[in-house]
Amino acid sequence: MAPRLSNIHIYRVGFSFNPFAKYRLLKNLSFGFDYFRYLKDKSEGGISDIEATANSHDIGSEIDLTITWQILSDLQWSLSYGHFMPGDAFPDSADDEDSYFSNSLTFMF
Repeated sequence: MAPRLSNIHIYRVGFSFNPFAKYRLLKNLSFGFDYFRYLKDKSEGGISDIEATANSHDIGSEIDLTITWQILSDLQWSLSYGHFMPGDAFPDSADDEDSYFSNSLTFMF
């Protein structure tokens, strides 16, 4: 979602782990999970998403899944999936769930 920070509380719980840490080739492969909860500070106020017009604190929640592999010291691959579930702050005409997918390869020099 990546909202601008105004009239909003963001709560996050997450973890990551390296299941193949004892294997040389895959020791830097990690899996992550994050859960976000978004709430308006003032229910009648607006946020950066102009579709969240209903008078409710509940903006929604999001789940993110990430795979990151530091292949070499200067090469990293990331695969991410996120799913946002709007809350009661969105009227029925604008409460569609939204997903995103990202695949990136980063070379650092």
